Amino acid sequence: MNSINIAPMTSVTCASNGVQTVTVYASSGLKVDKSYYEAAFSLGAAIARRGWIQCNGGGFGLMEACTDGAKSVGGIVDCVILDSFTGPMKKFRSIVTSKTMPERRKSLYVRGDAFVSLPGGLGTLEEVAELISWRQLEFHTRCVVLLNTNGFYNSLVEFIERGIEEHFIAPAMRTCIIVADTVDEAVQAIESYEPVEIHKNLVLSGIKKEESFPESTERNRSSVL
Repeated sequence: MNSINIAPMTSVTCASNGVQTVTVYASSGLKVDKSYYEAAFSLGAAIARRGWIQCNGGGFGLMEACTDGAKSVGGIVDCVILDSFTGPMKKFRSIVTSKTMPERRKSLYVRGDAFVSLPGGLGTLEEVAELISWRQLEFHTRCVVLLNTNGFYNSLVEFIERGIEEHFIAPAMRTCIIVADTVDEAVQAIESYEPVEIHKNLVLSGIKKEESFPESTERNRSSVL
């Protein structure tokens, strides 16, 4: 783990958390450094070896590498893709198409018992920011891991730390976002994850979570699959 103080591995205790599907977010770019492809492939294989199903956004780049990693050890991968995108579709057990990006993000979200974000661009950042925001609002209590290959997420962690210091972000988010430098640390974090309460009193302005975003509450999660 790196030296940035967000959810160090030593703070996580063992739990049986019933993970079945891990949603993976990642870049579809084709020109990134080889080390990112290697990490994505290893993550896919590690998820599959633990018997977890992988769900990702299809396409190429790191997403394809993560899919290939799972398939190399006999894993199962499901795909949620925008209907205007293309990719290696024969690799997936199931394919769900969405007409809009918000629909795609929602479909990826509801299928995941835990989430891992590999390095990526603006689309990946959007997905990560949404997951973290919903965690702070306690719309979900699932594990969110940033795979920090080559220190890619250091600047995001610094942004969150400053937000905590200046009272824009709940301090408990330090233990809700797990920053893993290696694939082993990422999967260990999922295996041992125990949720914590946020206690951020002002974010909902008195509106109940069910009323503000009913589709993404844990209570209604199965109804939108």
